[in-house]
Amino acid sequence: MSMDKTGDIIKELIRLTDEWYLIYCIVEYIFDKGSENVEFKKDSINRLFRGKSDGDKFNSLIKYLSDIGYITLNEEDEKAYIVSFTEEGSGYARRTIRKQRIMELFLHNTTLLQPEDIHEEAAKMSFSLNKYLENTFYRILNNPKVCVHGNTIPVEDIGESLDSIPLYDTKPGDTVIVQYFDRRFHERGGGYHKMREMERMMDLGIIPNWPMKVLDRIPGHGPIIVELNGRKIAIGRGMSRKIFVTPLKEE
Repeated sequence: MSMDKTGDIIKELIRLTDEWYLIYCIVEYIFDKGSENVEFKKDSINRLFRGKSDGDKFNSLIKYLSDIGYITLNEEDEKAYIVSFTEEGSGYARRTIRKQRIMELFLHNTTLLQPEDIHEEAAKMSFSLNKYLENTFYRILNNPKVCVHGNTIPVEDIGESLDSIPLYDTKPGDTVIVQYFDRRFHERGGGYHKMREMERMMDLGIIPNWPMKVLDRIPGHGPIIVELNGRKIAIGRGMSRKIFVTPLKEE
């Protein structure tokens, strides 16, 4: 892999994690405000999201969350948005906030970082936190009920945690959350082959804790077509067997 290519991949990963943090802030705010008919005043966006989101970026992320079915825009005018979670969005919020608050408490207990400094770090680290590590940290912390800020850590939905399946087994119309990659993905083949496959995964933007929608399955040995981060991409059947996802429940 060339240095230029590596640099491009790193920049894209940084961009994705920065963008995901803004999405997390939006989701957490809606969750903490009761999940229904939550008001976002447009003149206070920078303050709400720690100075990291201007109005244009916020508007695009609200539209994105609406387009993938996580929120409903109940009302919009020149001064504010009024939004509510859908059932899928509520489930996504619980899973995502649970991971962040467990990681935040873990960092608080094991580092010298102050609570006001670890919110973003914990969110970005939890971005790729799989279920095994989430549960391991939770047990180490003695099954906490609240995070370092005193906010509730959402209860785990056991049913959702146990039904990860290969992307290969999904069907058109499914919306899924990427959970993890088959461990054997990292062990098979020579070093060059493994690096090429990992490069391909990163190029596609396939990262744990990121949603995507299954659009089509090409007959025969054709690829699975998904929508990911606003783009349509084709994932080969072999690769789709190595990507484990959690289907979101239908309304």
